[in-house]
Amino acid sequence: MRAGTKATLLGPICAGICVGLGLGSVVSVRPPPPASDPGRLRALEASVVKLTARVAELERPAAAETPPDRSGESLQRHLAEPVNALWADAATSTLGADFARFGGARVTALDCRTASCLAVLEMRSSDAARETARALLGHAFSLNCSMAVDMPEPDDPEAPHRASVLFDCRDGTGSFAVR
Repeated sequence: MRAGTKATLLGPICAGICVGLGLGSVVSVRPPPPASDPGRLRALEASVVKLTARVAELERPAAAETPPDRSGESLQRHLAEPVNALWADAATSTLGADFARFGGARVTALDCRTASCLAVLEMRSSDAARETARALLGHAFSLNCSMAVDMPEPDDPEAPHRASVLFDCRDGTGSFAVR
């Protein structure tokens, strides 16, 4: 048994003797670290990676607001779709850049999942909304998917107009074009 361990076991009784024997006044000793187990270490690292991915998924910001119309079947499918973080992050970045170049409307929400994205746009007036609708239909977005636009008239004609744009890539065309 190590001298420090004796001092711990004997406590104050040994303290004076240990000093007299040149062992110092050790009154506590930490046990040696356990032998490292490579298999256990790999399992812990894998757990950390999984937990980190899960935390990132939970911390993903939700859509800032609900879309103007929730009646469409495609919209319901989108909202029920799980999130594929890799595809969703790439699609969000790509569409965000497209809308930044597009102009004419402010993006208030952009929500991409596994094979679809929903953008909620706001236009300042009915004239701007009509121009935006025409431009949306002719715009070459980098995300190669079908697109549906829902632009209901607001209750208050003076209020900003909102539109939801659903990009549906379920038919396998959800590739990213380089433009």
